[in-house]
Amino acid sequence: MRSANLLILLLLLGSLWGCSGGLGEVTTEQVTEQVGQPITISGEVVKQAPFGQGGGYQLADEEGMVWVMTERTLPGVGDRVQVTGEVREEMIEVDGQQLRDIYILESERYEL
Repeated sequence: MRSANLLILLLLLGSLWGCSGGLGEVTTEQVTEQVGQPITISGEVVKQAPFGQGGGYQLADEEGMVWVMTERTLPGVGDRVQVTGEVREEMIEVDGQQLRDIYILESERYEL
């Protein structure tokens, strides 16, 4: 339960820090339009949030940033990766307000 709360908090913080809101390469700016769809995206890892086996990492490209959740070992900050996964949406309540957060659930990752 504590890990789930941490995940929600990290996702929310990712949104507040500039997370931008079909299978194919997209930019972080286009991720918000792909909820429920498999996508492929490339970028540089700029933050890590380890917990349990895996965790989350923030991926940045020229358009913005998005959090990626994984059960695998996290890539290092500064690594360039290509990720395939499903775009997920979570509604998070903070101070009585519903906030929308978007992230990618990783299914494949390749170092570039």
